[in-house]
Amino acid sequence: MVYIEFRVEFNKDYIFNITVGDGGNHEKMAIAHTDEPGNCPKPSSAKGDYMGGLCPYNFTSDSTEGKLCWDR
Repeated sequence: MVYIEFRVEFNKDYIFNITVGDGGNHEKMAIAHTDEPGNCPKPSSAKGDYMGGLCPYNFTSDSTEGKLCWDR
């Protein structure tokens, strides 16, 4: 659900509140996303021949170690 507030000036300040939703998920729009806790796929599921068969940790040293592919 999204809550947006607009403040428009005419003679006074008017506040318009617009709430947007999918009406209780009738359209099956509520889906799991990989960035939500518990939905991150296992590294071995990312097969890619160009990377040798799976998605590796892209950095192996420094402060960027493992921060590009499967750190979360």
